[in-house]
This record gives sequence, C-alpha cells and structure tokens, in this order.
Amino acid sequence: MVLLTNRVYPNDNTSVSSTRQAVANAAVRAFDNLPGQPRLHSIVHNEDGGWTVKWDYSNNIDSVMLIEEFNGGTSGRNTMILSPDSLTFTLGAIDCICQRSVKLVPFYAGVTGDTSDTYYMKESTSNKYALIVDGYDRVSNDMGWSLPYHAISGYYANALPETWGYTSCDNQAIIDGDVILADYDCVLWFCGDESTSDESFSSIEQVKVKTFLEQGGRLFVSGSEIGYDLSYKGSANDKSFYENYFKTRYLGDDSNDLSVYGRSNTRFEGLSFNYGGPSALYQEDYPDLIISNAGSKVILYYYSSAYAGVAYVGPFGTSSDTGKVISLGFPFETIQGENNRIALMSKIIDFFESALEVSVEDIFGHIPNEFELHPAYPNPFNPTTTIDFTLPHAGDVQLGIYNLSGKCVDRLIDKRYETGKYSYKWNASNYPSGVYFCKLNFAGLNQVQKLVLIK
Repeated sequence: MVLLTNRVYPNDNTSVSSTRQAVANAAVRAFDNLPGQPRLHSIVHNEDGGWTVKWDYSNNIDSVMLIEEFNGGTSGRNTMILSPDSLTFTLGAIDCICQRSVKLVPFYAGVTGDTSDTYYMKESTSNKYALIVDGYDRVSNDMGWSLPYHAISGYYANALPETWGYTSCDNQAIIDGDVILADYDCVLWFCGDESTSDESFSSIEQVKVKTFLEQGGRLFVSGSEIGYDLSYKGSANDKSFYENYFKTRYLGDDSNDLSVYGRSNTRFEGLSFNYGGPSALYQEDYPDLIISNAGSKVILYYYSSAYAGVAYVGPFGTSSDTGKVISLGFPFETIQGENNRIALMSKIIDFFESALEVSVEDIFGHIPNEFELHPAYPNPFNPTTTIDFTLPHAGDVQLGIYNLSGKCVDRLIDKRYETGKYSYKWNASNYPSGVYFCKLNFAGLNQVQKLVLIK
C-alpha cells in the first residue's frame, strides 16, 4: 500500500484564514520537528523607564533569541537568549529617548524557525502615549500580507509626532486584560485586511472598545474588511457595534479606487495620497466603501467621490463623556510614502488633542455632512416646485423626474457641482397630473422622493 500525502509547509500561504494556516503550521512543525513560532503578546512601560515584555508559543521551542534594535538598528542592537520557561522579561531603561523594537527568533533541535512579529516602543517627551494594537492575524497570498510575521506596528509608530511615546501589543492582550486601553491617550488599532474567517473584532474586543469610548477614549481604527466582516457578514450585534461605536455604515466591499483625498473645509483638507498599489507594503484589493453614521462626519474620500474615512466626537452609548473615533475603510499601513502617512497621522492626533469643549462645527467646519435631497416645496404643486439638495464635496450630480413606470421623463441636471446647497425649480406645465418621483444621484448613492402634480 502506498500512502500519498499533501504537506503544507509554514510558508505555503494558500489558506486565506490565519486559523487554518496556524493549524497547518503547528501540525507540520510537530511532524517535521520544526520550531514553533513565538508570539509577542504585549510591551508595557514601567515607572522606572524600562519595559515589561510578554510572549508565548505553541510548541517545539528549546529557546528563543530576543533581538532588540535602537532606531531601526542605526543606534545599536542587543541580543539575548531566553528560555521558554520565561514568558515575561524586562528590558531596562536607557539613557536616551529613541525608538526600540523587539522580535523573537525560535530554535528547536538546532533548527531556526519563523520569527515573531516586530513590536515597537518609545518613551514620551510630552507625557503622551499611544497604544498600537495589532489585530492583523490573517496570512494570504491573494494580494494581502503573505508572510507569517510582520512589522506593521512600525508604520504607525513612525508616523506619530516626535514628542509622543508609544508601545505595542496584540489584540489577545486586550482580550486577556493584560493591557488596558484607558491607560493610553489614544489607541491605534489596525486590522489590515482581516476578514470574516479571522474575526476583525470579537465580542470580547467589542466590549473592551465600547467601554474605552464610553469613558472618553480616543480610537483610530484602520482596515479594509471591518465593515464587510461586522456589518455585512456579522450578527445584528456586530452591525450595531460597527455603526454606533465606529460611527460608520458599510456600503460595499470594493471602492475600486486606490487614491484618497481629504475633505475640504476640514483639518483633513489638502491630504492626497495613493494606497494599496504595487509599491505599497502590500496590495489591497477590497477596501470598504463606507459612509458616516450616528453623528459622524466624512473626512476622507476616494477619488471616485465615494467615502473612505469618517470621524466622530461626542458621547457613546448611554455615557455623557465625550469620546472620539476615526475609522478608515482601507489599511493605513498601505498608504504609499512615509510623508503621506505622517501627514495623515498628524491630522488624526491633532483631532484627538483638540479641546473636548470645542464644538463639532469648529472641528469639522460648517459644511454638510453628506448629500441630501431636501423635501420639495410646495408638494403637491401646480405647476412648479422647488427641489433643494446639499452636497458635502464636489462631484457629479444627476437629477431626474420619473413616472410611475420608472421612466425618466425629464432630466434636470447632469453635471459637476462644488460643495454646497443648491436649488432647482421644476416647471411641470407640459406634464399631466399625477404622481412623479424625483431622484438625485451623487457619488454612487441615490435619494428619491415622491412629487404630486395636481392641475
């Protein structure tokens, strides 16, 4: 008898699910006596200036080598060997303010395995600290991240203002309660292109985020499949969390646009960048189409005029405390060009640091939140009625009148308009009495209202 086996090796990322990949990796490592992969759990700043590091592993590790670098290795490098019995250790304080990074390299039976992710930390010179939460576990070969380890938290760390300090943890540290969101001035949580099979935000994570925002926390959340996972594929509770705490509504699974610009008359005006293309950290194929919800404001657009990012300031849930959230429909780390990432992060931190007593209008500007077709007046009418509509940004507008059969009987507008409020007076002298429908199309969205002509 001949037994044929199909063996999937740790770097063969044909599975789009990190869970399935992890099972395959563990099975292959056990079968072939390959080292297990260590996982950095959390890095917490101590009062004496040192850092407490926690890590764990699944199987097959004799020892790990800790590699610590200063300013990306340009200011020095340390290594030390750790026993798998020592899952918590301390990195001592140093006499300079610089970025420090750590990763773990596993050994088993003389063989070197896949490293852990790389996490970053730095002391603050302004007593401001950001927590970078790594919620990206997915491994994929379909244009997403394709390696079993990454250094994505560095893309967030390097974009923060120079005076800010920061540290990193995985999302499991939040679930376990080892890291408390409220201990930080803001939280930067990235999900990459994590999707339904990897659960972008579990029910426990949702509870942690809700509590943080209800207590006045500031959260920046980034990822291309969060809306798809929570709103489109998720439960009613998932959708409610997404819409009421990320203040976002999901519109579609692919913006079909890899360019973004900032909304005029807001602090995000002037931003313009590409993301997710061939020169990005990884290619992005399904960025979410989103829209503002429950009091939030659109701050970023795809160049197709669809919505790419929203921001909100105000209370969450039943709390009276003022929290803030910014949610993107694409991964921040895929923005091409470090200067572009720095520019956007600067605007985000500026938004987070602005005084809580400042009004929503002062923060966002006196501009419409989203496009709106206002009630026509008079209605019923004879023979003219006025149709008002509001646009949140420049874009192509189509306004038409339709009969009960759905046929367009009068095309009123088909051209590009700038931000603002507009009026159009429809004269129906040449049309018979009856019911008509006025439809406004803008940025791929439609609004319709009924008109009644009585002669």
